[in-house]
Amino acid sequence: MAQALLAACDRPPASVYVLEAPQSIELAASASAQTVKMGMPVVLHARRKTQGVWKRIPSKELKPEQCWIAAPPPTEELEVADNVRWRAEPAGAARFNIDFRSDRTREVNFAAPGVYTFVSSTGAWCEPSRQQSAAPVRVTVEPP
Repeated sequence: MAQALLAACDRPPASVYVLEAPQSIELAASASAQTVKMGMPVVLHARRKTQGVWKRIPSKELKPEQCWIAAPPPTEELEVADNVRWRAEPAGAARFNIDFRSDRTREVNFAAPGVYTFVSSTGAWCEPSRQQSAAPVRVTVEPP
């Protein structure tokens, strides 16, 4: 019986959605403050808008290895900071809190004063090599 349950997990639903054309993705990032004192965290935010043409087809029409999803992705996501990749410059001095936060934001603490630049990026459903980045966010951390 366990094998039957595992096999059922691999099967797509009766109908699925496949991407018809490249998607339009907008990613915007912001921070709770532009300047903070050392020891104070900053909360990062990200908003994502995705537009795409998804075609519903019977799953039996799927081609081998064709990407599919069970439902089209949301058009607008107001907070996705916990679901994007963040890169900080200079590297190594910003520490991201990756614990679950119910508001889906990302908190960051700093090991040293300075000017930090954060760049967020996101992938695209069914476009594995595609990345979209937001404009950089800068935060100045002042000595205590």
